Amino acid sequence: MLYVHSFSPVELDLFNKLAQDTSVSQISTERLQDIEYVEKALQSNSNETLLYSFQKLEHYSHISSFQQEIAAVKKLLNVVQESNIKQLVLISYPGVYINSDNLFLQHKAMVEQMFLQAGIPCTILNVQGINNPSLQIHNLQNLFYNESENQYLIPKKSSIPIYSITTTALAKIILRSIQYQAISHYDAFDTLSDLAQFIKYNSSDKRIVRLYPVYLQCKSFLGLYPSINILDLFLRPTVPMHNYRTQKELNIDVNHLEILDDNEKRKSINTGLMEHPMPIHISPIFS
Repeated sequence: MLYVHSFSPVELDLFNKLAQDTSVSQISTERLQDIEYVEKALQSNSNETLLYSFQKLEHYSHISSFQQEIAAVKKLLNVVQESNIKQLVLISYPGVYINSDNLFLQHKAMVEQMFLQAGIPCTILNVQGINNPSLQIHNLQNLFYNESENQYLIPKKSSIPIYSITTTALAKIILRSIQYQAISHYDAFDTLSDLAQFIKYNSSDKRIVRLYPVYLQCKSFLGLYPSINILDLFLRPTVPMHNYRTQKELNIDVNHLEILDDNEKRKSINTGLMEHPMPIHISPIFS
């Protein structure tokens, strides 16, 4: 497998998890401009699957940042079509829509279309939060963290749901989708929490400060906070995710669905295929 990614901490950890069970090599998205380098990486006989993700969400700012990724993905797929790659796996985002009023969601839909039109069987995994609690890392880290004040600044908006998955569970789903040649869209998550709880569980030594969205929007316009398109993802209604079909079609139990309650205690709800016909999605904190 060839894993092309933005070399964020969670992506590097995901690579390590995949490497425990399969042969995998990796290249940075920054190297996609070097066609010869990409071609060489694809020449390995063991690389019959291409996995792509871009979890440096802080990179997405002005329209040029989206255009850069589109151009890079286009070059990548052109080379892939001439290689031995037999399956594509794309880590996307829930709620992407080509006509969305959010530029990030619109952009991710364009990336999905490019992968689907490449003429190679493609699996798309909808993933929101990715984390490894033991390493205290997550893919929202650089969005909200203010290093100078050693604290997280998040919108003062109650119950912003975050559907997240550990790198260990995500690696299991990726490997199973390759094994089963599952050519479809799948929601991938094993934990449901609100934004503050997600950050606190994965960055327990950091203070969390809630600020009114209008203040954070002003910081965005001044370039002192994530772009308005990224901030908007955590202000608009969340797209519900459902992992029942993921578990059923991939014949996998992603351990259990964990819910963080208001006291930051973890509650585990078994969502094994035999025990419950449907997974549980809504925590009391959202009711």
